[in-house]
Amino acid sequence: MKRKIVQHGSTSLTVTLPMAWVRKNRIKKGDEVSAEGEGRILTITAGPASATLRKKVEIDEQGIFTKNDVSHLYHLGYDEIEVTFNDAQDIKDIRERLPNCIGYDITDQKSHTLLIQSIASQIDIDFDTFLRKSFLITLEMAKGIIASLKSHDDLDPFIQMETLNNKFTDVCIRILHKKGHAKEDRVMEIHDVVKNVERVADEFKAIAVLLKEKKISVSITPLEQCTDFFERLYKLFYSFNGKAKQHIYQDRARLKKQFSEALEKAKGAESLYYHHCLSIIEKTYDAANAYYAFIL
Repeated sequence: MKRKIVQHGSTSLTVTLPMAWVRKNRIKKGDEVSAEGEGRILTITAGPASATLRKKVEIDEQGIFTKNDVSHLYHLGYDEIEVTFNDAQDIKDIRERLPNCIGYDITDQKSHTLLIQSIASQIDIDFDTFLRKSFLITLEMAKGIIASLKSHDDLDPFIQMETLNNKFTDVCIRILHKKGHAKEDRVMEIHDVVKNVERVADEFKAIAVLLKEKKISVSITPLEQCTDFFERLYKLFYSFNGKAKQHIYQDRARLKKQFSEALEKAKGAESLYYHHCLSIIEKTYDAANAYYAFIL
């Protein structure tokens, strides 16, 4: 973007900062930024002014404070959370969720207060790495479930992988809230990609749990088709081409019809199996549509 130089007095020239960048880095009047010149290039960097975001939570006022509340504050970019509680049982959920929040740790606890702080600010610059990990762990999970079903092995290791996927998608969302994205006007779209990758992993886990607990015999082919469909999205995301986009559109229609018809005929737990397969196709397609908007 271009900016005009304005002269103030006989010795000063000023240039305005883009408001989107100012808001994203929480810069206010009186803050300092670093300016480094090299040849014709001037680089302006926000300093420590990316202020620490703090939140105080009174569990009595909140009613309950669940592990989902912890995740929400993590997503929103809070660096420090002080929780006031009456009973140790009140913070059980917090302790259970913290391992999923990369960088969060309990740094202080008194009789009725708990302090959670972000101790790993370096994660805030690595969005692309964590997003790719989210794709890959979901694929590994899906393929592992298929292999285990074929060999009649334990499904638990792959059920547990969904927690790791949550870690990666959670940190992606946190980064988007704290730092935004290089494509400033496409944050909503890339956020939708992340959320739908997380939802796809949830559906693969649901299938594994269903088949483990109900011990039903189903065709593995639909699960393989779901995995292939998601893998095509992954490949498209990192290497776009028009034909692949068209194939995703066509395959979604075909698979949606196939699974919908199977769902109508199925009974009991088998109907849940096809419901989850159908959900994987739809959530993968939602992620694809968000990606198409992201690259426009």
